[in-house]
Parts: sequence; C-alpha cells; structure tokens
Amino acid sequence: MANDELLHDDINLLGTLLGETIKAQAGEDIYSKVEQIRQLGKQIITQDLAIGKKLNKLLQQMPVEEFVAITKAFSQFLNFTNIAEEYERIRRTRDGEAKGSIAEAIVRLRNKVTVSELYSAIEDLDIQLVLTSHPTEVKRRTLMRKYKKISNALKRLDTEELTVRVKQDVKNEIERDVHSSWLTPELRTQKPTPIDEAKWIFAIIESSIWQAVPDYMRELQRVVANELDIELPLDFMPIHIDSWCGGDRDGNPNVTPAVTRRVVFMARWVAADLYSREISKLRDSLSFLPHLDILQQTLHRLEATKKWAVANFDHEHLQTEPIYLYKEELLEPLLECYKQLQQANAQVLASGHLTDIIRQVHCFGLHLVRLDIRQESSKHIDLLSAITADIGAGEYATWSENERWEFLVKAIEEPRPLVSNHLSKIAKVQDTLQTFKMLAELPRESLGAYVISMAAQPSDILAVILLQKEFGLDNYLPVAPLFETYQDLQNAGLVLDKLLSNASYRKIIHGYQQVMIGYSDSAKDVGFLAAAWAQYCAQEEMLAIAKKYSVQLVFFHGRGGSVGRGGWPTHQAILAQPPGTVNGSIRVTQQGEVIQQRFALPEIAERTLALFTTAVLEADLLPPPEPKLHWRAAMNDLARVAAGEYRKVIGKEPEFLEYFKQVTPTNELKNLAIGSRPSFRTNTDSLKQLRAIPWVFAWTQNRLLLPAWAGVGKALEYAFATKRDAELREMYVDWPFFHTLISMLEMVCAKVDINVAALYESRLGKKSLVDFGSQLRADFIATDEIVRQILQQETLLVNNKYLDRSIKLRNRYLIPLHFMQVELLYRIREKKNLQDGDLLQALLTSVVGIAAGMRNTG
Repeated sequence: MANDELLHDDINLLGTLLGETIKAQAGEDIYSKVEQIRQLGKQIITQDLAIGKKLNKLLQQMPVEEFVAITKAFSQFLNFTNIAEEYERIRRTRDGEAKGSIAEAIVRLRNKVTVSELYSAIEDLDIQLVLTSHPTEVKRRTLMRKYKKISNALKRLDTEELTVRVKQDVKNEIERDVHSSWLTPELRTQKPTPIDEAKWIFAIIESSIWQAVPDYMRELQRVVANELDIELPLDFMPIHIDSWCGGDRDGNPNVTPAVTRRVVFMARWVAADLYSREISKLRDSLSFLPHLDILQQTLHRLEATKKWAVANFDHEHLQTEPIYLYKEELLEPLLECYKQLQQANAQVLASGHLTDIIRQVHCFGLHLVRLDIRQESSKHIDLLSAITADIGAGEYATWSENERWEFLVKAIEEPRPLVSNHLSKIAKVQDTLQTFKMLAELPRESLGAYVISMAAQPSDILAVILLQKEFGLDNYLPVAPLFETYQDLQNAGLVLDKLLSNASYRKIIHGYQQVMIGYSDSAKDVGFLAAAWAQYCAQEEMLAIAKKYSVQLVFFHGRGGSVGRGGWPTHQAILAQPPGTVNGSIRVTQQGEVIQQRFALPEIAERTLALFTTAVLEADLLPPPEPKLHWRAAMNDLARVAAGEYRKVIGKEPEFLEYFKQVTPTNELKNLAIGSRPSFRTNTDSLKQLRAIPWVFAWTQNRLLLPAWAGVGKALEYAFATKRDAELREMYVDWPFFHTLISMLEMVCAKVDINVAALYESRLGKKSLVDFGSQLRADFIATDEIVRQILQQETLLVNNKYLDRSIKLRNRYLIPLHFMQVELLYRIREKKNLQDGDLLQALLTSVVGIAAGMRNTG
C-alpha cells in the first residue's frame, strides 16, 4: 500500500476515534455541529466563498459554551494529523524514501573525494545542538506523552504481524489515549517557570534523544565500516547537546542565579538516574563476568551522585562519599567491562548495550546538557560602572569605546582584583554580580558558552572576560557575541577584527571564537530577504578576519521555527551558508516547536542527527560556490529595495501598528500561558518595543505571514523590470543560498491565505484601514506571482509533494478554526474585557490549534 494511503488510513482511524470521543464527552449535538462546520470548511477551501457567509452566520448564532468544545475538537484534529504525519516520516525513512540518510551521503561523497579526506571530515565533526524554550511552544508535556503513546501504537499496527485480537487491543489502547487527550486540558493555567522549561528539555532527552544518540552512532559506525573499511574509535562523538533553559536571563527576570544553579544540578541528577537505569540492565545481561562487582559499585556511586545533586539544588553541599563529577570517572568501569568482554572473545557483547552506554557518556557526560548563559550587554555595563565607581575611576557607562577598551585590556592583564564587598550593597547590579559568583561555583563541565545579546562594541565582549576573571572563573567560558540587529550584523566584522587584533585576547581564547548570528531582530528590522543577505555577508567578512589571525571561528545560528526567523529545513539551511563557514563545526538553536518536530520520537530524532551530519559533511567537503560578482550585485540591489519597501510598510505608524493590533490576536496572546519569558515588552505602542517572536506568531494566526514576504515581491519585481529575470533564475539553479531563499518564499506563499486574512480584516478592522489591508493583500498577490515566474511554475510546491499534501490536509481543520477565532475575537473586543472564562478559553484554544496546524509559527 502506498504511503499516502497508509497516512490517510492513520488519519481516518484517529479522526474516527476522536469523533466517537466527542460524542461520548460533548454529546451528539456538538459532534453534529463539528461535522457541519468541517463540511462547510471543506467547501470554502474549494473556493466556494459564498459558503463563508453561511459559516459566519452559524458561528454568530452559536452559544459561547459550544465554542469551547468545538475549538477543542478542531485543535485535536490538527494534533492527531500531526501525529499521523510524524509517524509517516518514520515510515518513509524506514522504507528508504527519505533523502539525506548517512548511507546515501557517504556513498555519494566517497565518489567525489578520497577516503582519507572523507574520514578526516568525519573525525572533525562537531555538531552542537542548543535546546531552548520558546514563547510560541504551546503543547503541554502531559499531552506530548499521550501523543507519543499513540504514535508507538500506530507503529505496532504498521510493522508487527498481529492477530485480529491483538490488533483490536492496540486500537482500543489508541482509543483510550484519544479519550484521555480530550479530557486533558490543552491550555496551561499558569505560565511555565524556567524550571518547568528545563524539565521539558530533560523529558525530551530522556524519552527520545537519549536513545537516538547511540542508534545514530550505530548507523554511522556501520556505514563507515562498510563503505570506508574503517572502524570509528569508541570515544568518537560528533554530537553534543546544550541548553538555554535556566541560563537565558536576557529579558527574563525569572531566570535568577538560584534558578540556574538548580537547573545545573537537576540535569546532573537526571544524567545519573539515566545511567543507573542503563547500567542496571547491563549488569543483568553480563551476569557471567568474573568481576561484576565493578558495575554494582558504579551503581552505588551513581546513587550517591543523585543524592549529592539534590543536596546542591539550592546551596553548595560537599559530598561525604565518592560521587561522579567527570565523565572520565564513569568511563573507567565501563571500559574495564569492555576490556573483559574482549578478553573473553565476546566482542559481539562488548559492541552491544555496553558500547551504547559508553557513547552516551561521551555525548551527555555527567552534566546531561551544557548550559549556556545569555545576558544583555547593558547589564555588564551597569556592573562595571559600579566597579569603576567603587575604585574611584569614574563611571564606566559614560566612557567612550576607546576608554572602555583601554581600561578592560589593562584590567584583564593585571592580577590586582577590582571587586570589593561594597558592591553587594548596590541593588541594581546584584543579579548580574551573583550570576558571576554562582558560575565560579558550578562544575565547569555543566557550562557552555556565555552569549552576549545586543553586543555592539568590542568592549562588550572584553567586559565579560574581565568579569569572569574578577569572580574567579579561571577556565573561562567561551564568550559569544550575538549580532542580532541589522546594524549589529553590518558592524560585526569591525568588532571581531578589533578583538582578534589584541594578542592578549587571542591568548585567552586559545585560538577558538564563537560568534552567534541572530535571525529574529534583523528580519524584524529590514525584512526577510535583506536580513538573510546581511547574515550571509557578515559571516563571510568574519571568516576572513578569523583566518587572518589564525583563529578557529564557529558560527552559532540562533534560528527559530518560522521562515522570518531562520527556520529553514536543516539540510538546506546548512548548505546555504557561505563556503568555508561550516568547516565541520556548527552550533544551532533548536527552539520550542522545532524540538517537538525534530526530536519528539527517537526515530525522528535519529534522522535529525543524521541530517545535521550529512549536511555538515557536504558543506565541508563540497562547499557551495562562491557567489559570482553579478550575483552579489543583484543581491545588493534586491536587499536594498526589499529593505526600503519593507520599512515603507511597517513604518506607516500609527496606521500599521493599529492595523496589526486589529487584524491579529496580538493583544490577546498575552493571556496564553506560554513561555517563562514575557512575550511583550512593557510598551507595545511602538513596533520597536514588540519582541520579534510574538510579532511573527501573531501574523501566522491570521494567515498573512507578513514578516516572511513583505518587501520581497517589490524587490523581485524591480529585478525583472531591470532585465535581471534570467540572472535570478541562474542564481536559483546554481547558488544554494538563493535557491533556499526562493524555496522558503515558495513555502510561505503556499501557506498564506489572503481570503482568511481578509476575513480577519473585514470583521475586526476599522473601515478606515480597509485600503491599507487591500494594498497588503495586493502586494502579496504580486509576490506570489513573481515567485512563480522565477520558479517557472504555474503551481506552487510541485517539487515538494509532502509539504503540499501536508498543507492541504491541515486546511480542512484550519479554515474552520480561523472563522471561529475571528468570531471569538469580535465578541471579546465588543465586551472590552476578558472576564468571560469560556470566551477566553475558546479563543486561546483556537490559537493553540492554529499553531499546531501551521507548524513553523515562531
């Protein structure tokens, strides 16, 4: 049976069971109304727009209590469609239909480079995935666990030879989980804390990534042995897992030093607990070994480690019995067992579960995840101002950049301490001061990089070096400036050159520098296309500077889920980077919804690791071409026009801001308990004060997706008008960067629905803004047309049948949710308050459902 048929069978099974659940829990009348609305939605999709009036009339007459159940029904339909699709991805990988496998890539690369070159590139792999929370991640952990059970049951039905009775038992199990999912509230009643977000990351690791890593390594080992006739070393590990949850304090007052400390030791507890489980199983399977007590001693020491970690949650506690602090300590007994098995001619056992555990130790250590620390540069300036004032040197914040630089260089080189006890009395700097004190106390292996947001000057980086020195971090955390605004990206080369030109700084960093590229704020500043080109050029410039000073430069990509925030498919995103910038090493954030899509199930997580591996190898060994001079000229013109047109659109304040607030649920999103970080700054009367993430999320809800295309169509039209259409098509075919840009625009155009956007505007917007909205939709239609001309296609996504099918599958549930959200927003705004609990619950459920259906929302 074809995969399409199997997918539809899975969706029909889950949909039927959900229908039965709705009948049982909400009643036949609600179920009938759900079906009526669903059928009307299907007719609207087929362009019978008159049906929209009929659906609107039905919804306007519907009691609010019915909205609660019906929005939940459509939200659940979308979640179950996601489950079926995610399992179908596993099925395609298993059946060899999915591209980008390790075997396919290594065979292809082996035919283009020498075996020694290929193996050397594999040895040099350093892929760091940084798991972060996200304000637009809306699924609750309790529901995720139920969805995983349903996916596992679908796998059983698909892959196992089951008797009729057992098959029915499995379907009954799915029915119970569907029923349980319905009874589980979709909405959190309280916003998650940073601790909750860290627990969510730990749960993803425990349930999926923990097993995916050894499975991935086993496949990599097999392919390298078969194709290159080389055995990978036992200690080889190209994957490392890091996290921001509990460490990202930029704009999040809930991340305190105490929170960071607790998260670090919670991670150590989880790691020790996971190893305990694995080694217990290992001990039982190796009962014949003569020195089995070594594993029993290991288990005792892991239990002591867990107790020590708990004792250290809130304050420093010295261990009274042996514990595991470093991975080398835990590897010692495991390697001894490995040696014993080899001596017993039992290599087949040594290469089994024992090897898996050894590889888990090399990946996760005793820390589980390395925790990055992120803070905004102004906080360091405040602390340094307090320090310089305390020593009578003046106020650091008022100094010029040259004065700051000279002070920092001298202070870093001098052994004399600057920090006094008097600083503890200055309230404004306590959080930053206590953070550095706390970092000096934590196990170094638990910490990753120190990321500085809004790093605009070289002194911003030196400031963190000095503060680490002053508070006793002898083994400095790598300091990664985050260049996130458009202006920061343009200045990034100057900042890096100034830093690396200093011999003392180069000595401190030991020839290794991380730089983080931000995607959100730059895109919000100048739009998707101009920001993408600025990111590309900044990387090229910084790479050349790093080479000049013989420094290894690792780029840390702060990608989100949406196109406007760098949310490109893994393989395409890596191959679209400037040549030489990957070079075997890459750091990438994996945020909220992206974690769920790429790591929720072990099989999908394993494929994600494989995609990163194959893309990094290809970017290293077969780098993309250097852009031709006329391509650069074309991109410069495109970026200039796109940025100007984008700013024309969003610069029409207060008109644009008023339009945005009216036709999206941006104000109401404040009531959705997602993300521990405040989604909005205190002042939302200016677009500059609006965070990039909710900015993108809100436009996704009304299907206009404006941040991902505004200004781009005008720029492409300009290129066509200046006779560059053939040049653009050449760039699309021959330049991976431009190919990916256009591919992402194609996806955006396929997801935009201007009829839905017009619905929000006509029901919720002021009549005075009708012309404004009409012009935006006309701009999109022109953008859609020009993208098709570059692609030379009448229909979008003809070369991406899976995405095309996915969008069509979801629309049958999304369209009714959009209609319901508009009606709910209208009622709430008419009441001018959010005191009606049912209204608010139904509205927020619609938000959750649309986010689930649109997928890359934040």
